[in-house]
Amino acid sequence: MKQEFIHKPFMDNLLKGPSLSKHDKPSKLMVMLHGYGDNAANFMHLAQPIDINDWGMHYISLNAPNIIPGNMMGYQWFDLYPGGVYISEATPKEYELVNKEIEQSVTKLKYTINFYLEELKLNMRDCFVMGFSQGGIITFELAR
Repeated sequence: MKQEFIHKPFMDNLLKGPSLSKHDKPSKLMVMLHGYGDNAANFMHLAQPIDINDWGMHYISLNAPNIIPGNMMGYQWFDLYPGGVYISEATPKEYELVNKEIEQSVTKLKYTINFYLEELKLNMRDCFVMGFSQGGIITFELAR
């Protein structure tokens, strides 16, 4: 099996979430990123209304890597309260924490996208990423 050759540290970096495809051999991959406090399952419902058969799309909705403290069903791509301070009141020290979390989220997203592209035998040019709220910020950061 292909997964037997994947090193454990690599698997630890993969983001998880539901997927949907009408196609045995999809020709495109759509990665969907939810907003702050949401989760991948709640975002997955968008796949059906936007799907067009001719696209041959495989959809995956990914959970952000961090659970929000006190909200076991809600995830975040980065903390809105770095060091206990709301982000709009953050100092350079807190922004450093936020930037580190964004970088870690983007790294995990890259690992995950590459994993799915390999599994589906697709190339990066076959991949689309869309995001809402914090997921949109991570989408922009991925493109940088």
